[in-house]
Amino acid sequence: MGLHCPGARTGAFFVHALPESTSTKPIAKQISINLKGPVVAGAVQEWSYDQYWAPRLPSYQQPSRADLFDQLFVSHFIESFGFKESTADNPSSTWLDKLAVFITLPSPTLVKSSIRAGSMFFYGSLVHDVSIRTEANKWYLKALHGLRCLLEQQAGVFTGDIICSVVMLAHFETTAGTSGEAWFQHVQGATQMLQSGGPASCRDGFLHQLFRHLRLLAVSI
Repeated sequence: MGLHCPGARTGAFFVHALPESTSTKPIAKQISINLKGPVVAGAVQEWSYDQYWAPRLPSYQQPSRADLFDQLFVSHFIESFGFKESTADNPSSTWLDKLAVFITLPSPTLVKSSIRAGSMFFYGSLVHDVSIRTEANKWYLKALHGLRCLLEQQAGVFTGDIICSVVMLAHFETTAGTSGEAWFQHVQGATQMLQSGGPASCRDGFLHQLFRHLRLLAVSI
């Protein structure tokens, strides 16, 4: 072109590297649409009971946020006892291992609400987060209501998941620092449920692990 070469450039310079949009839509309109997407909307959503735990359609792109938080709460609760969460490579044999199984049940259950209440309140206290503890209180009330309804309808032998629910409610009371009477009632109630099955029911397995844990709690009464 007949232009004189100025030599090598030594200072800072900038190159326009923004790729051309393949869409015919204006950039401003594309941004507006993207901000309404489920990923961004979920990211800016406040962590509240009504929004966070509201039912959502199945997502195949990422795991459920509720499941991820449940795993976080439960793993910290288990580690507070000096254990690591059991894995396939490193299995353990404590009643705590069942928590990770119960919390992943597909439908709402008493044990799921109780585990969520106890582990969530523990984690909220650990990180000094009032909002998490507030949500845990709601799950505790839900679990307590479910337990009362169950006791009105059922009598006799109780299954391991129900006894585990009462144990988790006792741990909620311990962490929340409520009245000692409430903690005592849960421990006593879980003990009576275990006794209703007789000695043969808790000689081994999950019920035996709960029996050993309740025995330690009963000693401190």
